[in-house]
This record gives sequence, C-alpha cells and structure tokens, in this order.
Amino acid sequence: MTKIKNILKLSLLLGFIISIPAIAHPWYHLVPKDSVDNFFAVQNAYNQYWSDKAQTKGSGWKQFKRWEHFWGERVYPSGIFPDAYDVMTSYSQFLQEQKDNNQLQKTYFWREEGPKVVPENLLSYQSSGIGRLNVIRMHPTNSDVIFAGSASGGIWKSTNKGGTWELLQFTDVLSLGISDIAISKNNPDLMYAATGDDNGHFQSRTYSIGVLKSTDGGKSWASIGLDYEVPQRVLASRILIHPEDDNIVIVGGSNGIFKTTDGGNEWVRVYSTRFVKRMEFKPDDPSIVYAVTSGFYSSFSEAEFYKSTDGGNTWQFVRRFNGAVRLEIGVTPHDANYIYLLGANSSSGSFHGIFRSTDAGSTFELIANSPNILSINVNGEGNTGQGFYDLAFAVSPVDKDQLYVGGIHIWKSMNGGKNWQLLNHWTGSNGLPFVHADQHNLVINPLNLDLYSANDGGLYISSNNGSSWKDISSGMGITQLWSIDISQTEPGYIALGTQDNGSHILKNGKWYHINGGDGMVPIIDSENPQYLYTSMQNGSIYRSVNGGNSFNRILHTGRFTNESSAWVAPFVMNPQNSRSLYVGYRNIYKTENRGSNWRKISSIDRFPLNVIAVAPSDTNVIYTATASDLYVTKDEGETWKVIFTGSSQIKGIAIDDKNPERLWVTLSGYSEGNKVFEINGDKVQNISYNLPNVPVSSIIYYKNSARTLYIGTDVGVMSFDPLLNEWQVLNVGLPPVVVNDMKISYNEGRIYVGTHGRGVWSSEVFDCNMEKPEFTYIGPLAFCQGQDSVKLTLQGEYYDFRWSNGETTKTIWAKESGSYYVNVRNAEGCSERSDFITVNVTPVSEFEIKHNGAGTGVICGQSEISLYANFGFKDYKWSTGATTAKIVVSEPGEYWVTAVTKDDCPVKAGPFIVAQAEFPEKPHIYFAQNYLKSTEAVSYKWYFNDKYIENSDTIAIELTLIGKYEVETFNEYGCSSKSEPLMIETSIYNDVYAQYIQIVPNPARDYVSIILSPELNAKELVVYDAIGRELLRFDVGNELNHSLNTSKYPNGVYKIVVSSTDKKIVQQLIITN
Repeated sequence: MTKIKNILKLSLLLGFIISIPAIAHPWYHLVPKDSVDNFFAVQNAYNQYWSDKAQTKGSGWKQFKRWEHFWGERVYPSGIFPDAYDVMTSYSQFLQEQKDNNQLQKTYFWREEGPKVVPENLLSYQSSGIGRLNVIRMHPTNSDVIFAGSASGGIWKSTNKGGTWELLQFTDVLSLGISDIAISKNNPDLMYAATGDDNGHFQSRTYSIGVLKSTDGGKSWASIGLDYEVPQRVLASRILIHPEDDNIVIVGGSNGIFKTTDGGNEWVRVYSTRFVKRMEFKPDDPSIVYAVTSGFYSSFSEAEFYKSTDGGNTWQFVRRFNGAVRLEIGVTPHDANYIYLLGANSSSGSFHGIFRSTDAGSTFELIANSPNILSINVNGEGNTGQGFYDLAFAVSPVDKDQLYVGGIHIWKSMNGGKNWQLLNHWTGSNGLPFVHADQHNLVINPLNLDLYSANDGGLYISSNNGSSWKDISSGMGITQLWSIDISQTEPGYIALGTQDNGSHILKNGKWYHINGGDGMVPIIDSENPQYLYTSMQNGSIYRSVNGGNSFNRILHTGRFTNESSAWVAPFVMNPQNSRSLYVGYRNIYKTENRGSNWRKISSIDRFPLNVIAVAPSDTNVIYTATASDLYVTKDEGETWKVIFTGSSQIKGIAIDDKNPERLWVTLSGYSEGNKVFEINGDKVQNISYNLPNVPVSSIIYYKNSARTLYIGTDVGVMSFDPLLNEWQVLNVGLPPVVVNDMKISYNEGRIYVGTHGRGVWSSEVFDCNMEKPEFTYIGPLAFCQGQDSVKLTLQGEYYDFRWSNGETTKTIWAKESGSYYVNVRNAEGCSERSDFITVNVTPVSEFEIKHNGAGTGVICGQSEISLYANFGFKDYKWSTGATTAKIVVSEPGEYWVTAVTKDDCPVKAGPFIVAQAEFPEKPHIYFAQNYLKSTEAVSYKWYFNDKYIENSDTIAIELTLIGKYEVETFNEYGCSSKSEPLMIETSIYNDVYAQYIQIVPNPARDYVSIILSPELNAKELVVYDAIGRELLRFDVGNELNHSLNTSKYPNGVYKIVVSSTDKKIVQQLIITN
C-alpha cells in the first residue's frame, strides 16, 4: 500500500494531471504498452485500425477525433502530455511578474455572452444543446438542490431543480472537466469533486488537477491531489463518502483505489492493479463496497468485478466479464442484495449485456444481451455503439426491476432487464421525445424519484419515469467552442461552431441553433449578413442565404480528390470580396461565387492545413500552415514557399491590414519560449518575451494600430505592450480557461472570445486611435562614427514613453546606425508609435600608433625610432607634416596622425609620446655552479648561439648546453645593452668524473693542489675566474700533480676545466683568503 499525505489550496493554482488512459477501444490493443502515454503512439494505433473501415455515425470515431484535435495541439514535441501542475505554475509565475502600470488592462471587463440558454432550434429535426455534462448529483435532503459537473466548464449548482444555475468558483480554471461529485449525507457542505473528463474518449479530454474538496458547500475548494509518489496522468472517476463517517472517503480511478480515514490528509492506496471506473456501497451496509474495472491495456481488455467486505481496505476479485470493456454498477435500497452490471462490448462498443446478482455480488447471471440498446438504431439493431464513451445506468430506489440505460439514447426495463423500451430519440424522431444524444450519467433522486440525464447537450429531467423530458440546461455556460465569427455590419450578431452541439447564432439578443453535427468554423458575410456559412467536422461546408433559417451543403472532402482535412478545417472569407471564400484540406480551394464553384489554388498536398489567412491590403498574398510549416503565395496560389517552421503546431495568423508581408504567428503546444513570432518580409522575430509556457491558439491584430495584438491561450486572453515589449494578461472578469478563437467587432468596439467550455465572452476594446507621436531631430542623418550624432526630442506630453533603443528620456542622441522611433502611452493605457528616421553611421576602425623603439616609445642614446599608422587608409597626415603611413623621428616629443578612410571618414590616433634615454652599461656573465648569472638590471634576455632563449627573463639561467651565451639587459626606459659572448665548451659539472680530479684543499687559502688520475688521460688544465677570464693554462703531459699559489687571487668561485681526448670536466674552486 502507498501512503500519501497531500493537501494543497487551489488558490495556489497547483495542478497535477492532464491525460490518462481511461477506456479501451477496438484499436487500443495496437498501442505499445510502453507508449500508452504518448500522443503519437495512440494516434498511430487509431489510424492503423481505421485505415480500411468506414467512419459511421455511432461508431465512436468522432470522440477520438475531438480528443486528437484538442491534445494534438497541446502535447510536447515528443508526444508526451503536459502536466497541469506545470501549466498552472508557469501561469502563476507570469501573474506574479505582471507590472501594475498597465492602465489598459484595467479597462477590460469581460461580459459573458453565452449561450446560457438552450438555443432555439431552427432545424427540421431536434439537436440543440448547451454543452456536455458528465455527472449529476443530488443534495441528500433537499430535492431542489442539484449539482452538475461539465466536461470542461466546472461545477454548476441549482437551488430550484434546474430553474437557474450558478458556477462554483475556481472549478472552471483551465477549462476543467468534472468526472464525479460526492456529497456527504450527514454534512451536505462537505463535497469532493474529481476533475478531468473520464468520458472524453479513451483519455481525459480536458485538463485535470486531481481531486478537489470543499467544506462550505462549494464556495471554496482545496486540491487533495492523489498523485504524490504515484505515476502521473492519474484520473479519478468515482468518489464515495462513507454514509456514517465523513472522514472515510474512497476514490477510484486510473491508478486503482485510494482510501482516507481522516478526511483526505492521508491516503492509502488499497488497490493498484487496474483502472477502477465505478464503485458503490451496498445500500444497507457500507462495510461492503463494489467496484468494476475498465480495460485499457491490451492484456486487460476485459472488465472485472471486485468486492470489499471491510470497508474498502482489501479487495477480492469476483469475476471477469470476457468481451466487456466497460461496466456500470446499479444498486437499489429496494433490495440491498441486488447488483446490476451494464456492460459494453470491447470490440465494438455495443451492448454486451445486463448481469444481475441477487446475493450481494457472489454470483452473477446474464439477464439479456439484446437488443443492442447502445446502438443508434431505434430498434436496437446493428452491432456497433459507443459504450466506451456514453454509458449510463440507474436502478430505481423503490423498484429493483426498474432499470434505465443510457447510450446514444435512453432505454427502460420494467422486468429487471429482460425487455427494453426506447424512451427518447436523439433527433426527436419516431414519435419519441427529444433528449440530446450521448448519455453520460443517469440519476434517480431518491427524495422524489425524478430521473435526470446528463449528456452531450446538457441536463434533462423526467418526473414520470421517462415518458416525457424537459431540458433544464439553461443557465449553465458550458459550451465548448471551436470557432466564432462576428458580423461587421450588424452589432451583436455572433456565430458559433461548437463541439457536440452544432452551430449557433446570437441575433437580436436571442440564441438560435442553425446546424447540427460538430459545428466548426462559421462565417457571416461581411457585406450581406443574410449569407451565412457553417462547417462541420472534416471540412463539410454549408451555406444559408436566409440568415440561417436553412442550409445547403456546398463543399465536402469527397467532392474533389478525397483530400483529408483537419478535424476543424480552416475556412475564411476574402477581406475585400465577400463572394470569395477559401477552405483548406491538403490544399486550398477557392470560390468566387459564394460556394457555387470551387477551384484548387495550391499544390502543397502534404498534410492537412491548420490555418489560412488572406492579406487585407493585397488578397493575392495568402498564408497557410500545416502543423509546423508556414507557406505563403504572393500570386494567389501560382507559387508557394515555406517561410517559417515552428517547433509546435501553428494555430494562429494575423496580418497587418496595411502591409501584406508583415504578420504574426502563434504556436500551440509546450515549446518553452516559442509562442508568438513576428514576420516582416524575410525577417523573423520571436516576440514571446515573458509569456508563460502554455499553448497559444489564436491571435488578432487591431487594425491601424502600432502593434496591438491579442492572443488566446489556455489560461485566457493576453495583449502585447509595444512600449515594454511584454505581454499582459487581460483576464479581469474572464476565467483563465482555454480560448480557441477571437474576433473584433469594429462597429461595436468589442472583442469576442470563444472558450472551450465556458462559451463566448466579450469586452469593450478601448479606442486607442491615438495620433502618432512626433519628435524633432537635429543633426545629419549620415555621418562618420565618432564624428557626430543626431539629437532627437519627443514633442508633447505622455504618461509613458520608450525609444526604440530602450532609452526613456525625452531627448536622446543617436550615435549608431538604425531606425529610431518612439513608443508612447497615454493615461488610459493606449500605445502608439511614431514614424521613424533612419540614421546611417559609417563605421571606422580606430587604431593606435605603433613603433619599433624601446619600451613604450623611447629613443635610446642618439638613435632613431620609427612610428607606424595602420595601412589601408586613403590618406595620412602626421603632426610632423609627413603624409606616409610610417615616419622616422630622432627627437623626443608628442606625435599625432590623422588617417582618412575610403569613405572620407577621418580617424585620429595619438598623441604618441616619444622619450629619450641612455643605454645601460654592458653586462657581464658570471659562473654560479651550474648556472650563468648576469650583472643586475631591470630586465633580461638570454641568447644561445644567437637565438633568444624562451622565458629567459631572469638574472641567471641554468647551464645545460655547450655553445655561445649572451645576455641583454634593459633599464627602466627599455634601452638595452648586450654582453660579450661567453663560449662554454662543456655542458655541465660532471659528478661522475669528480673522482678523477682532487682539489685539496677546497676551499683554499694560500695554496691548492690539483691531482689528476692517470685514467683520465688529461691533456690540458685551465683555470677561469668568476667572470670567465682565463688565469692559468697547463699542458698536463705526464705531470698529474699541479700546485697553485691562490693567495694572490681575490676571494670567489673559480672554474677548473680539465680536457681529455674525448671530454671536458668542469669543477669549482673556492678561494677564501
């Protein structure tokens, strides 16, 4: 068992997990076991499985494509999923570093636009919805109080049974999903919430920060993590609070089962083998707990049932349900020994069966496995379903045989699962009531037997056992948006493309549902708003000519060459001609008659395109991007070239409204410091500056501004401050959630943003049409380096300003080449930039006068010295009047030279000071044992055989070689003199041969005897004094004993050299009179 101690305040914005293996699918066994947490490995397995299969409705492929689109933009380049802890830590650091002087930030107050009511349906069939919910929970004593957990918009609470709703604050940070909510039966203020989206296909579809706890009914929350010392990417799916002891909580999830007995301070991991999807207490005995697992590794493809009889401390395996990938549990207080299990087929997601136990889980029997109540077919026909995604189950608390199953539809059995009745239809067809498709949670309130269904469209209630249904979703702002558009002619006219709930418009203050499927990119005609376009997944384009009352499909991928497209295919309108539109598959297709005809204008044909942008000032210039490469054409598609490659997915492009070659590009994903780039012609500049390491999905440029940029990130909206070259957060009133798209309505003066899970928000855009600042300048705009400067002075008064070179004084002096301009900001926070001037400074290379004299330039004795200027100049002029690069001087004094470059820039060198000094006395060389020693001087250089001895700058050197030695000594002025040469005919004092020469006595006073051995075969004996002068020379012959009168010689060290036919031996004699 693993013990975990961890409790962290959500106010610190600490997060833990982001994506986890959740539910197996027919293709999931193709994912290598060591790569289940790698996006690209999962993607490859999916593509391999579906390569030869039709992607039909109800088969589950859309759920994967949604997951793929969301996380494909957000993983690290390696395919590893990010950690929400890192995301929020980076964002928190960014907030801490924000400056308080951003006045403009304080003018942005965001307003929630919605939809917060279910849009009125304009289609011939029902499909409207407000957004996806995962879970619904009831107050234990008040049937009017309901809690709903959304897929990416937090937790919502109603106190009037769905009449109105309020968001529980902080639960929507990062577009959090909610997988489960648990409320204490004894203390309803005590709540737990599992964050993440465990219905979001096989992995969490949204961010998660673990398990949250509230002790005040949801007003504030703390995170209890549950991943400390446990592998990351853990998702909690089910939370149980002990009905008699609030301190006992059991949590099941992708990493097993955890239990606490002290309210979450310490957790024990009591089961760790498999992904636990659902758990329930035995209704009359909380010491008995049931759990079911879901398969997510190839070796664990079947779901299993477990039972604990000691309150969850230990777990016993009961049964494996072969062929079932997922199970839901149903229990009822009507008969506490009854347990129902609803299974989904592991190979197809279809109905696997209803199993029942009447002995508290000891044994199970199959009740029915047909019809296929998870099929989209109203008769339960077919062999497919989405049981891995939408699977809900409820058993009546008062009738153990009354069962409800939610798949795409809702089915009911009154005889314990033997027979089934369809209660609704996902489009309201076949005479059945409409309930939005894809059920995720069915709950019967035990206080009044109301039946609730949480699904992809919102929340529905039935008070008559499913005979009729009412949508009670209005009031929740949980719409997951892919894209938005704003009318530039009709204020307040907004179009949305939403996940699961098609396309909506807001017109005259009312929301309408205008098209189904997954709504992608909408476009409102910029000239005639009666023309309206919507798109669905994979590039199906629809057109309305009556403001959205009806639509016809005008383009789809199969119409041309069966090119594939991104899940959200890029779709844009020509900024100069609303009849012209562009859509991106693997290539760009263009229409010039509002979609009646299309032609291909590119030959890129590599990967699906992510984004298209057309230059407002020149529509021949078009930019498009695959995941990583940015292309441009300047001739409307005749030729294309790559001008930029990103380290993550390219998601947004904004083009200067006046300069078609100036644009900004945003990158999603988690590549540190690579978020926003400015491209101007061939120049690319990274302007990510202080941005946190979070994905950036969209960007817009405020036209006619200096550099007013807005970006949509996974933590809200930010704007660029051109004065400080930094980004500022603009989240006053806006939750820090995923922002997928942004638009500016210039006729309203508002910016609109589309979030993933919190609908549309807008804020007034402060009118920053400031007049350009002006400055004066004095001085030439072209000059030689160091010879002049330009004085620039800002005119007028401003709250703040900064010159292009970073200076912040009102007057500056330009001394270097470059473009000079000034950014200013007024008291309201608006920024503007002046025009610029270009200063050209011709560079010159400074030099120093060189010389061949002593020291730093000394004439020694009566000699001369040469002075040199650098070669390569056009002209020279010395202070002596000479005009050559070299001059010779014999007088001390100061000398200058002015050299002129080929650009006529003068370069002055000097003054060079020439001094005069005498030569030092000639030095002498002395013997000192194995060394030669010079008379004292300031510095020395020794020479051997006329070559300088390296590193011989000392008074003495070691005698090692036979040859000629000289020393050069220098005085303090650098003048030098050289000694007479000293010839050394033996290299060293040789101790080996010392036995053949006896010097007695040594030291000597009056006389000394030199006795030579016959074996030496000596020929000659010479005596030298300390400075190398020869004093005596003897031909040895047969005379081996020589006496010397030493009394006449001064005290000192003398050298005795004895020569034979093949050697010379040197010995020392010391005289001490």
